[in-house]
Amino acid sequence: AKQYLSLLTEGDKAHENLITSFKAVDDPVGTVFFGDHQPGICNDLIKLLYGQGNSGLTGQELENLYKVPFFIWTNYETDAQKVDVTSLNYLSTLTLERANIDLPAYNRFLAELMEKIPAINSRGYYSKKNECFMHVDDATGDEAKWIKAYNILQYNSMFDEKDRSSLLFPYLK
Repeated sequence: AKQYLSLLTEGDKAHENLITSFKAVDDPVGTVFFGDHQPGICNDLIKLLYGQGNSGLTGQELENLYKVPFFIWTNYETDAQKVDVTSLNYLSTLTLERANIDLPAYNRFLAELMEKIPAINSRGYYSKKNECFMHVDDATGDEAKWIKAYNILQYNSMFDEKDRSSLLFPYLK
């Protein structure tokens, strides 16, 4: 099983070729490498790895099935930074910060949200207070307020065409 997992995390060498080509470019270049999910793993393999199927896994074990590596590479000098817990919704903010680009209003909100809620997805969120992944319905206090604000902004950007915030989403006309 460990051998199979190492194959899942090994990519081809295309990213190396891309980086090599950008190393010689004079203009500043940044590239982001990520995947939005791991390859599908059948329930039999999950049982082999964890001793039980999906339905018996803890929230943290389920989250581990959806962790994917990412990195942001630049052809200019930047400090290395390790991000232990994050989610895809923050990737644009992390990229803009790495490029030293002023954050638009929505990304400023996401930067603040990231401080309070380091990861959030359809399965739940990472609670700094409890130091674990939790279901969003179990959020309390400030965590619940930040999640609610995020949900409102998600709705506003995706569905509320009539009252969409032009400050936060000027590019969605």
